[in-house]
Amino acid sequence: MTAASSSVGLAAIQVVRGLGAVPVATTRTRAKREALLKAGAAEVIVTQEEDLVGRVRELTAGRGAEVRLRRRRRAGRGGPGPGRRPRQHAVPVRRVER
Repeated sequence: MTAASSSVGLAAIQVVRGLGAVPVATTRTRAKREALLKAGAAEVIVTQEEDLVGRVRELTAGRGAEVRLRRRRRAGRGGPGPGRRPRQHAVPVRRVER
């Protein structure tokens, strides 16, 4: 899951664990790695230091992620995330405005 250290990402780690899945979190810097592990992430990929696609493939024995939780992007910002599996379920997560 991207943006794992955000409040939405931290909640998503708990939801994923509750569903019996294995939460793999991403963060840009090593500084947040330990906090994400303590929050329940099974693995943390530090994107400034590691190849995201390669690491996901390594963790999944080459299959890729089955479910991808990602923050909803604004229109015109990027396409499918890296490491995407052909029949992957993308679950967009977005902030609810009050």
